Amino acid sequence: IDAWRRLMVLPRAQIVRLTTAGGRVTELELRVNGQQQFLRPPLLAPDCTVVIAAGTIESTRLALDSLPGPAIGANRMGSNLMAHLRSDITASIRRSAIPGLPAQPTQLEMAALLVRGVTSDGHEYHLQVTASAGPGSVATLFTAVPDLDLLDALRVNQNPGWIAITLRAIGQMIGQPSARPGDAKKSWIDLAWENDTRTNTRRAWVNLEPTDADMVAWQEIEAAGVALANALAGNAADIQNIGINRNKIGTTHHEAGTLWMGDPGQSVT
Repeated sequence: IDAWRRLMVLPRAQIVRLTTAGGRVTELELRVNGQQQFLRPPLLAPDCTVVIAAGTIESTRLALDSLPGPAIGANRMGSNLMAHLRSDITASIRRSAIPGLPAQPTQLEMAALLVRGVTSDGHEYHLQVTASAGPGSVATLFTAVPDLDLLDALRVNQNPGWIAITLRAIGQMIGQPSARPGDAKKSWIDLAWENDTRTNTRRAWVNLEPTDADMVAWQEIEAAGVALANALAGNAADIQNIGINRNKIGTTHHEAGTLWMGDPGQSVT
C-alpha cells in the first residue's frame, strides 16, 4: 500500500500553497501536470515528514504566502538572502613554465583542483581551477569522449606550446538578517503585488543587491585569481590573454539564507 512506503516521490508537481491548523501543515495544494490536486489525510499521515525541495526562492515564496511570520522583530522570512559573487578568470600559460610537463603533450591533458581562501574582511571564497592543453580548459574537461576517433581529434587539437587555464572565482555574499523589503544595498525576498494567474498565488519578488563590503571583497577575490595565474606562470613573458568575466548577481546558482536556522526567537527555523 502506498501509505506504508517510507519514501514517496511525486514528479512533475508544484506545491502552490500550504494549509495549516494548530501550528501544523495539514494539506498541500498541488499542480500536477498543470491540474489542481490536494495532498491531505489519510495519504498525508499526521506523523509523516514532507520535504519540499523547491530551492531558496520558491520555498521562501511558499513560506511567506502560506505560513505565519515569526514574531522576532527585524528577523523575518525572506531576509538574509545570499548569492554567489562569481568571476571567471582565463589565461594561457607557456607550457615550458610549468614544471613536470613533457615538452610535447603525449596524452589528452586536463586537470582540475580547488583553492580556498578568505578575504581581508572575512568573505570566504574558492577558486575552481581547470587547465588543459586544448583550446579551452572548461570545454575539454566537460567533453564526453564516446569513441577513440574523438579522443584522437582532441589530442591533435592540443596546443604544444600553451596551457589554457580557467579560475572560477566564487565567493559568498554576507547575509543581512535585519533586511526589510525595500531596503537599499541589501538582499531580500518578498511577495509581489501581482498573482500568478495559473495558480492564483502571490509571486516572489527577489531583490539581489551586494553591499559595498561585498563589492570590495569581489575585487579582492578577482585579484587573488589573477595573482594565482601569474604565480603559476612565474613571469610576465610566460602568460598571455588574461581576462576577467564578472558574472551578474543571480546568474550563478545556490541562493541561500532566507529561512535560516538558529535559537528560538532569533531565527526563522
